Amino acid sequence: MGVSPYSTGGGGTVLEHRYAAVLLSSLLTRGSLDELGDPVLVPVEIKLQASQFSKVDDILITARPSPDGEDFSVCIGVRRDPEIVPSSEATVALIGSFLLEISEHWQEVQQGRYRLVLAVAERNVHGHEVASLAQIAAGRGPDQFRTEAARSGPTNEKVRARLRQLDEVVSAAAAARGIDTTIVSAKELTWRLLSALRVQHIRLEGGDERDRTQAVDRLRDVAAEDSTRAAEGVMSRIEHLVGDWAPTAAQVTETMLRRHLAARLKPRFLSLGGNQQLAEVDPDALLRGPIAHLGLAENFKEAQALEECDPAAAAVRYARVADALESSAWVPFALAVRQQQAKAHHKAGEHTAGVAAGVAVLAAALPSGEVWRAVSVSQRLATDQIEAPDELIRAANALGDLAAYEHFHQVTLDEVCATIDALRASDPHCVLAATWFAEHATATGRMDLLRSREEALSSLAATATQSEPPRFEWRLDSV
Repeated sequence: MGVSPYSTGGGGTVLEHRYAAVLLSSLLTRGSLDELGDPVLVPVEIKLQASQFSKVDDILITARPSPDGEDFSVCIGVRRDPEIVPSSEATVALIGSFLLEISEHWQEVQQGRYRLVLAVAERNVHGHEVASLAQIAAGRGPDQFRTEAARSGPTNEKVRARLRQLDEVVSAAAAARGIDTTIVSAKELTWRLLSALRVQHIRLEGGDERDRTQAVDRLRDVAAEDSTRAAEGVMSRIEHLVGDWAPTAAQVTETMLRRHLAARLKPRFLSLGGNQQLAEVDPDALLRGPIAHLGLAENFKEAQALEECDPAAAAVRYARVADALESSAWVPFALAVRQQQAKAHHKAGEHTAGVAAGVAVLAAALPSGEVWRAVSVSQRLATDQIEAPDELIRAANALGDLAAYEHFHQVTLDEVCATIDALRASDPHCVLAATWFAEHATATGRMDLLRSREEALSSLAATATQSEPPRFEWRLDSV
């Protein structure tokens, strides 16, 4: 049911791919897009060649105003220089796809949660005229729209002529798609189309590449180095990836994009667990027995009492309780207290200390079999996106990815490679992460993952900081 982008008047693969790359860059910068129509909305997933999800098979953006908010969808058809006339078969086919989308999602359109975008080159005159009509249709009913569109002032003769042409295109498209215009008239279908439509003029060719230039400028904030050259490298890599992903109808998220660009980006907390959530266990129910047994009940109560009024002092007391539990046989319970210590640090604004405590939980949870706890900590760090030194973020990402690999069946060891490759010898628990990765690769027979990283893993083992003595001598022929 989709419309090929290679049709006459179509955008062509080069323009479409360059435009898709600009859109994908917003996943990294977490910025809004003009296509979304509201700066509150942030894209969370971009589907390329999305024919299995949309009748308009170019690009589908999913956005939401907050992590737990409702999804908003933007369906985009990319055409370089379309002619909005009934004699253009490509235009009739495109408008037919738009009409099917509107019919299927009309309730969401009325709620403002679904919109259509026609992306055209800046110079496309017909696109400018349709954009004028779409602005008039927005916020008006079908009769009000017709009245306003017929007046001089809001429109001129060229725009009114374009409306007549568009009416003919809609009639032809409805007939071709089997849409019953006795239920909703062709003229009302034109209004529905325009009220849901935004025309986006893209500037990516012909000497005017402002859209790409602006995207590169925004990427400076996330590139490994704060320079135009580094940002340009990120953008070029995204364009290359689009060329690989578009034919496979890829569904791209920030996490997916970051994994393919890890070496070019500043470290940031990642989450392999997706939307899956782990139930929080009441720590008081778990800890009451061991804490009372070790005579720590009063210290723990003091920490709880101080958590709201003096979280920094609470963190110190939680740390003492956790240290005492760790030196006893109650290590799993120490991890629960360490989580509360991390939470108190963050409440006090001591984010580096909070992340360090979280990383300590990750490092202790994996060897002790508390994978669910490691995933819980990793997800919280990824959700909150707290600022912390790069070495802590790299450690959290690597250990969190390993936990996700153990916990979620759909996560593959290949997906863990990017954060393992990003580790440096000075990062806390880097040898633990490398060891854990090597053990999983060996257990699953993925020796290729080790051979391609033999030098890097050997370097981690050889130059690990004294605070974390090597737990293994790295030799590929020994595994």
